[in-house]
Amino acid sequence: MRTPTKWFCQAAIVIALLLPQQASAADWWADYLPDEVFAVVVIDAESIKPQAVLNRIATEEIQQSPIYPQLLQSAIMAQGLLDATKVKQVVAVISEPTPMSKTHCVLALQGRDASPALINNLLGNIPTPPGRNGEPGAAPKVIEIATVGDDRVLALELPSLLEGAKKRSEPYWQLDEIEKALKSVPTGGVRGVVMPTAEQKALARQQMPPGKKPFDELGRFFVSENLQWGAMGLTLGNEVKLKFIAKTPSTESAAEGVKLVSEAVNDKTSELSKAMSDPQMLVPSAEGDRMVLEFDGTETVAFVKDTLIRPAVKNAKAAAERSLMKNRLKQMMLSLHNFHDNYRSFPAPAVVDADKKPLLSWRVEMLPFLDEYDLYKEFRKDESWDSPHNKQLLSEMPDVFKTAGSEEKEGYTRIVAPVGDGMMFEKGKKFSIRDVTDGTSNTIMVLLANEESAVPWTKPDDLKIDLKKPLKGLDGQFDGTGFLCALADGSVRFISYNIGLRTLKNLLQRNDGQVIGEF
Repeated sequence: MRTPTKWFCQAAIVIALLLPQQASAADWWADYLPDEVFAVVVIDAESIKPQAVLNRIATEEIQQSPIYPQLLQSAIMAQGLLDATKVKQVVAVISEPTPMSKTHCVLALQGRDASPALINNLLGNIPTPPGRNGEPGAAPKVIEIATVGDDRVLALELPSLLEGAKKRSEPYWQLDEIEKALKSVPTGGVRGVVMPTAEQKALARQQMPPGKKPFDELGRFFVSENLQWGAMGLTLGNEVKLKFIAKTPSTESAAEGVKLVSEAVNDKTSELSKAMSDPQMLVPSAEGDRMVLEFDGTETVAFVKDTLIRPAVKNAKAAAERSLMKNRLKQMMLSLHNFHDNYRSFPAPAVVDADKKPLLSWRVEMLPFLDEYDLYKEFRKDESWDSPHNKQLLSEMPDVFKTAGSEEKEGYTRIVAPVGDGMMFEKGKKFSIRDVTDGTSNTIMVLLANEESAVPWTKPDDLKIDLKKPLKGLDGQFDGTGFLCALADGSVRFISYNIGLRTLKNLLQRNDGQVIGEF
């Protein structure tokens, strides 16, 4: 019985060298397709020019992005690897395993001048998964399984999964369709075809969300019987071109698919629509029973930029901003603990006058412990934060209170304290570590609030916590994934919005006596 929930690539990468006089790729590797193959990827490695491709897509915006040095280094390394191994073609065969079949292999056709030893040396540096019984996995290696003319046919043997590779004695019934799909897209780069099985589609339908948005409808269209196969071809030489094809049962199905794609890409609420400079470029045309989406060089660059580079730049920027804010929160906690060491308590939420009227924020009290003593001396401690004199100091806000990547008004900060009964900051009170009976590693002390909750950094104002709505003022950060906070022990944590509200309420209180598990 098949186990569709455990699909995996029994043979992940095929390394192949085709000499110019050799026949087409399918003439040799098709004979080795395992019975349960449902996807094939062919990489015409000799035609791929990584550095040329990068130069083609690297606009000024990309060159100035934080990920460009990594892209350039990767392109140089990839070109060097292709040159060193003399690989001309890579073929990956992805199959669905069955209990009766263990001969799922990745194939290579290698010429007389190429070096198996070099390839095996490179493979030896790849981390290996554990074996079937948890024992250390053996390193993959290239082994010879046949010869074609003067060349050797090699298989990438994974000892923990494979027991060898055998040539097929009978043609595989889907081979014709796979060949047709691969021939329908451009060569000279990366080509791939997927032909999902009925069981795979049924499982996908079970896992589809019940939503009614256009993308949900499009997803259901493709996991029904409407997709017979999908193919993609990406030319990656001096010219860059891209083509997608989806084969459907009829012209009516193809027209319906085009209609659903158009509705999906024009849905203003979708992340894809927001990312694309021109979402309409993703709408395919109907050509008989096929849905076809084809980009020329300029369009391909725009597509890659919108769907791959721009999100990558955005993610890299967000990661850098999160890292910076984590460091600033750590710096803030260090100053708070130094304050505690000097005064045997943490600061109260505000500096007050003789009548207990709040004048200045606790953040001003931190200045001497942030190497800002000269700025601290400029404040008049007996005047309100917005007095004519003190208000002039709003523009002198230290970097530690600034937020990377946001657009608060000058002198506003999102680094705030949670204020409320039972919390680390309570109106008119100050606490020491001894008062944190729930444990300093289980109690939030400082938060990074959202932009709407930013406050003037010198004002005695923070985030007043409503325990019935503890996420108020914290929501909408980091693309809706979570928020940063510092615990009373000085550590900084990223808290997912998926955290249970009861757990969050317990974290905000220093002495509620509730046990907190993993968060």
